[in-house]
Amino acid sequence: MGAATGDRPIEFPAFKVDPTESAALFRESIEVMKKVWKESFSKVMTNRVELEQGDIIPKPTLSDIPILGTGYSGQTIEWLAEHTDGWLFYSQGVNDQRELVNKWRESTGEFKPFAQALAIDLSANPNEAPKPIQGGFRAGYRFLIDYLRAYQDAGVNHVIFGLKHGTRPAEEVIEELGEYVLPHFPAHKL
Repeated sequence: MGAATGDRPIEFPAFKVDPTESAALFRESIEVMKKVWKESFSKVMTNRVELEQGDIIPKPTLSDIPILGTGYSGQTIEWLAEHTDGWLFYSQGVNDQRELVNKWRESTGEFKPFAQALAIDLSANPNEAPKPIQGGFRAGYRFLIDYLRAYQDAGVNHVIFGLKHGTRPAEEVIEELGEYVLPHFPAHKL
């Protein structure tokens, strides 16, 4: 599960959250979720939660749901490394991403995945050169393969494709990704 403080101004009043308290709310939320997922009838008393009776059901089968912190969420890398199960970050230049992945690896002390979001507008022309779009690029699948290889070499474990800004039907893009891109990146067993 991805967890974040939120970054859109309309989100804070909608949930009655003071933006200056979002970092503290994030820490508290992670703590509360992990506790109520693991313990039956846990007692939780925080600034925002008063759970003295009752239980959260259904509980996750393994008493936990992996949480990936998104962006910094007002935290340090060290805090995220200690309290989350992975990190989801934004798309940025490969050298900057490599540096961030290295800081993440140093902070975790164990393997925890590093994921990044990437908006793509996959061109029907497999050879189309990249053009920037919000959060990513428009390009053909051949460039996308090279891009993914570079980020894999930089230590990125997962890429989440955002198709919101795409001009082709999502079904076509997903089919093309499955046929031409994913075979270059077989799943690895840990």
